[in-house]
Amino acid sequence: MQFSAFRAKPIKEYLIIALVILAWFQMAHAQRKPETEPPPMMLRTPASILASFVNTESQVREALKQHTFKRDVVLQTIGPNGQVTGEYLRNSQFLFDDKGNRIERVTYHPPSTIREMRITKEDIQDLAGAQLLGIDIIESAKYRLTYAGEELLDGRRLYRLSVEPAVKPNPYRMKERFFRGSVWIDALTYQIVKVRGTVEPQGKQRFPRFETWREPVSSTLSFPTRTEADDVLHFPHRDVNYRIRVRYYDYKLFASTVRVKEIETPEQPEACVTNHNAPPANAYYWPPDTNVRVHFKRGMFTAEQRTMLLAAMKTWSDSASNTGAGITFSYAGEVDALATCQGCLTVTRREIYKNDRKHYAFFNPLKQASDGLLLSAWIDFDFATTNAKALQGFMVHELGHGMGLWDCVSCKKHKTVMNGFSGINNDNGLVAPSECDLEVVRQVYQLQRRVDKNITVVKK
Repeated sequence: MQFSAFRAKPIKEYLIIALVILAWFQMAHAQRKPETEPPPMMLRTPASILASFVNTESQVREALKQHTFKRDVVLQTIGPNGQVTGEYLRNSQFLFDDKGNRIERVTYHPPSTIREMRITKEDIQDLAGAQLLGIDIIESAKYRLTYAGEELLDGRRLYRLSVEPAVKPNPYRMKERFFRGSVWIDALTYQIVKVRGTVEPQGKQRFPRFETWREPVSSTLSFPTRTEADDVLHFPHRDVNYRIRVRYYDYKLFASTVRVKEIETPEQPEACVTNHNAPPANAYYWPPDTNVRVHFKRGMFTAEQRTMLLAAMKTWSDSASNTGAGITFSYAGEVDALATCQGCLTVTRREIYKNDRKHYAFFNPLKQASDGLLLSAWIDFDFATTNAKALQGFMVHELGHGMGLWDCVSCKKHKTVMNGFSGINNDNGLVAPSECDLEVVRQVYQLQRRVDKNITVVKK
């Protein structure tokens, strides 16, 4: 009995020591646990998610306003067999003018070959508005935002927001555009990852359902990088498969503004900018490699005037190899009526200014192919345009229409033959196409040859 009592005391002490050591290990482990496990996530309510998104998107918009970027637009109509039936191209730089306003400088914009539908100013407005940025977050009263749940995209946790106009879009006020669709935002940064929807009102027009993606351009910012659409537009009398591919790239932080001015050093060629020193492209022009036979209306021109008209024709013919158009003009004699033969152009006179105080001359398509290319045409000069040099300037200008050039009333003076004229017997300062005139012609015919090649491939 004494032995048993002696052994009971040490066992009890050892048990207490063991419990103390175990408690110490548990305390040490508890102290290390926060280092290996993340803190519990704060509860996010739909209201807090929407508020965080609005705040973040406002900051992203402000950052984007400080960046220049480039945009390449390809709009296409697609035939029943998947072939491209028409194409609209518009490549631009988005810069800042000397007042700090964002401006679009178009760098490449050949004439559209889309025939099934018309590219409208609303299409262009949407490219720079809703399709680029989605909703106009600054005008908070313009939209109703609703939290639509959580989704996973490529393993990335996103919140989806539903967007609807707060008021019904008015089809009689097409300039006021509204986005309708969904916005996906990153669950950590609240920045937009994807936008999907369409733009309203539609009115008599139709606009596709599109997607715009944003990707990181820095360690903290995600900007739009691409817009895509492939949709069937339902018009009253036909359906048109319409495809959009837009790329946004070369974002650069811009600390100062750009002042557009003329380059004074002649050794440095001036960049051709549409509606600044280069005319817009025309919707019609002679087919590539056409020898246009030019007829003068009998008894309408003096010998001196005919000489200047022929000089204008030679000026454009000499540029045929430089532009890749292959268009030449040859004198085909006098006629009593408009020549309707293929590849024929008639030059005549009528009273123009008396009936239309905005014009002194006109270029008139007479016959056109189904794709819009000229088959025959005529030029009207006013009876009062008698000065031979002025007539030469008018002739170069009107022939330019048949080469794919349109009037440029906003271009700087003496920069293009497509400038306006100050009087019925005054030229516009040029009697030959400028370098930018030739560059636009070059772009027009490069695109047309590409279209012709594609059509040939499809037929084969």
